[in-house]
Amino acid sequence: MEQEEGCVILERSWETSRPAVPTWRLRLELLEDAAFRASLSAVIPENFELNDGTASSSLVEWDTFKVFVRGHCLGTQCNQRRSIERDLTRVERVLLRPEGEVTGNQTETSTLTAVRAEHLLLLERLRCLNYAAHSARTHDSADKAGKLLAWLIR
Repeated sequence: MEQEEGCVILERSWETSRPAVPTWRLRLELLEDAAFRASLSAVIPENFELNDGTASSSLVEWDTFKVFVRGHCLGTQCNQRRSIERDLTRVERVLLRPEGEVTGNQTETSTLTAVRAEHLLLLERLRCLNYAAHSARTHDSADKAGKLLAWLIR
């Protein structure tokens, strides 16, 4: 931006190319979950019932199917993350109780040990979800140097 006597000159350069839209990829660890596979098997016929050949071409039907499955996968991922975070908050409330509330009897101590084990398990599940999301952002869609760096970080 330049200023001359009473005038303001504003220069704007427009990019000629748009940045590439990252491609969505199905997280394969979702397919390891039996509950997700069952829900996906139930959702696929629902998609074909909703789109019963009314599309103008099979290419449009295929794109609609991909969007439908992608939405189901993203919803499942969000629900998994919310469930883990909710359980983690519940467990952390139990762990943060004042020491005076712990009576020291055997059942209370074993319960506290079980809660600590559950806490570690939830933290590990959350770490795995975060790693999968990070991997999808850096490794799967990065350039060659980024892929090499992501491979070395593994």
